[in-house]
Amino acid sequence: MLRDLAVGLKGYGRGGGEFLPAVVSLKTLPPTGQGVVEELKAADVEVWSLELGSVMQLVHGVQQLRKVIQTFAPEVVISILVHANALTTFAMMLPPRSPARLVQSIHTLQEKPAWHWTLTRFIARYADALVVPSQTILDKIRQKQTKVLQNGIDVMRFAEAKGFEKLPWPAGAKVVGYVGRFDRVKNLPLLLRGFSRMAKKNENNITHLALVGYGPEEKRLKKMAAELRIQDRVHFPGPTQEPERWYKSFACHCLPSTSEGFGLTLAESIAAGVPVVAVRMPVTEAIVRHGLDGLLIDRPDENLLAEALQKVTHENKSPPLSPTLTPKSTETACEYVRQHFSVEHMVEQYAKFLKNFRR
Repeated sequence: MLRDLAVGLKGYGRGGGEFLPAVVSLKTLPPTGQGVVEELKAADVEVWSLELGSVMQLVHGVQQLRKVIQTFAPEVVISILVHANALTTFAMMLPPRSPARLVQSIHTLQEKPAWHWTLTRFIARYADALVVPSQTILDKIRQKQTKVLQNGIDVMRFAEAKGFEKLPWPAGAKVVGYVGRFDRVKNLPLLLRGFSRMAKKNENNITHLALVGYGPEEKRLKKMAAELRIQDRVHFPGPTQEPERWYKSFACHCLPSTSEGFGLTLAESIAAGVPVVAVRMPVTEAIVRHGLDGLLIDRPDENLLAEALQKVTHENKSPPLSPTLTPKSTETACEYVRQHFSVEHMVEQYAKFLKNFRR
């Protein structure tokens, strides 16, 4: 998101030049020639690093960031996520105070650690504005001067991707997939239980589950799969830099979480042309057109989830799921995501916000 936004703003307008973004990393930058930093530099976006290695260096980080702000003299400073929000707020409070306007950005609804929200609410009072990707986060923050600016994806990256040739499951298997972190907030045990119920209806070994990612819950999830006696049908491929290729290898993508700040993987899967199954909540309703892009279950219930997974993977080959589309829903999945959740749409939203904000 950060890379796409910075690069998009750098080239915004005719010939670019309307915005001059620069990026500051809290941590040490990766070796030259690797990753996001090189992509930013290739787009002529300046990148600095505070080289913070631990919490004990926060005071040093505040001082360093203050120097960077004084050197670059920006009109607007946008900080992203709680640690950067706090560090930037304190840096901009140091005398002499910078005339730049501060925009804090919050992208999660994760409840723990609780001190994150205590700190977020405390420092929010010092921001000139807050930016969030969904109405759900806005409702939780309840601060004035808060703007909803949705995140965006590279639509064609997902639409034009090809699945992997070699996969860890049998050829012809119908695979329910998940891509993301293995955290408690993602509610992955619900997915395992729902898949277990569905698998019992398909004992010919044609249905498999792939959990792509990593996180603190991995050991627990593997143990649970064994207890449910579905370990032979559950695959843990590990973390990935190519989520688009995994989506293309799935029959459907499932997001079992009941608390999401945005639900970016849903937009990614829809762009890839793969139907989704998720729990109904404001965030998922804002992305998934029920019956068209996938199915939303009314509550986090394993029986409802099993029914939805069965319908999507075995009764429908691909979206749209509904046989009858309304006149307003005739656009393809790719066109839908491009219009509402693309990088271009995100950059346009931020550009309009910043132009009005600077006045």
